[in-house]
Amino acid sequence: MHAWNDGSLGRGLMNGVAFLSVLESCLLDEFPDLDFVFATLGLGAIVQASRGGRYSRQNRAEGRRPNIYFDTMGDDPSIIAILAEFFGPNRVLAGTDWPILPSLSQQSLGRSFKTAGLDAAAQALIAGGNARRLLGRVDR
Repeated sequence: MHAWNDGSLGRGLMNGVAFLSVLESCLLDEFPDLDFVFATLGLGAIVQASRGGRYSRQNRAEGRRPNIYFDTMGDDPSIIAILAEFFGPNRVLAGTDWPILPSLSQQSLGRSFKTAGLDAAAQALIAGGNARRLLGRVDR
């Protein structure tokens, strides 16, 4: 295994544990206007998160999701599709793990969105709409 893989696995574990810790803590209730962003390296934690609580099937079906965002860490269409389906396209940010992974391009991201089956509205949110909203550049 390459050294960067060891670091990525460790970072993924830390991101997953941090995500689950936020879900199980009182932070979301005590600070409802606070937004959290996690790297997709921690995506494995959704298995545990999906077993109930804030990310239960019922809550997801009703569109109830906390102020938690995940970045795409690249433009893999399968990962983008999972993020958009589980978290909702309004909780996903286009991002990369630069300099470990190459930076994103509009062309490759656009192709990945189409392959992931995302409509134009979801693409616009993930490509920059969500980031602009988080940064206060548009109305929340």
